[in-house]
Amino acid sequence: MLAFPGSYTYRLRSSDADASGRMSLPALINLMQDAAWQHAAALEASVEVLQAQGLTWVLSRMRVEIDRYPGMGESITLNTWPSGNERHYTFRDFRFLNEAGEEIGRGTTTWVVLDLKTRRPIPMPAEWHERTQPPAGCNPISRSMARWDPPEARPNSLRQKVSWQHLDINQHVNQTHYVRWALAPLPSAINREAGCREIDLIFRREILMGDALLLVAEPVGADEFSHAIYRETDQQLMAQMRSTWEPLG
Repeated sequence: MLAFPGSYTYRLRSSDADASGRMSLPALINLMQDAAWQHAAALEASVEVLQAQGLTWVLSRMRVEIDRYPGMGESITLNTWPSGNERHYTFRDFRFLNEAGEEIGRGTTTWVVLDLKTRRPIPMPAEWHERTQPPAGCNPISRSMARWDPPEARPNSLRQKVSWQHLDINQHVNQTHYVRWALAPLPSAINREAGCREIDLIFRREILMGDALLLVAEPVGADEFSHAIYRETDQQLMAQMRSTWEPLG
């Protein structure tokens, strides 16, 4: 069984970079997903193990802080570990390291166990509690408890139709697309002139094949935006996010 924490190193590809030549935020979210998947499998707590019981893992919340984005051709190491559980929730943390082993960011994620038949969260099976405890020497990273009102959808909101290519093994939209879509309404000048330093993303509902979405983002300060994803047919809030930005160096 893999030692704690799980440590995974990736060399950035050209497809991982945005127009600035730096790693894009969605690319980092993809790597977090991959590292979590590999480490859960090593702990015999993977999606496949749960699905055999008619259950699966579903992401409920994600907070990511980035001090510096690697550039194309650089490597990034993700250290990840389970960091405990509370009521229906279980937690997984991350630290991001550059090639010199220096910390360049961190992340926290909150998960629930979903019943695949009812599509509703259930309490974590008791036998899984030991597998989700933080290992010795891996202290939990502070998690966000903040709540805020999301921006409202408008008639001219950006629209997105969900297709098969957006789905993951759980038959709902993959977490990376939530981030891409939340960021999509931002003015292009923001992406040219600034870097995203923090996101706090709350997943409210599953987004499924065929859903039509409304994407909204509006400023709430000099360097902060509030984002929302709505289902167009009934105006249900599917996800909300806050992002913090600073000028590119």
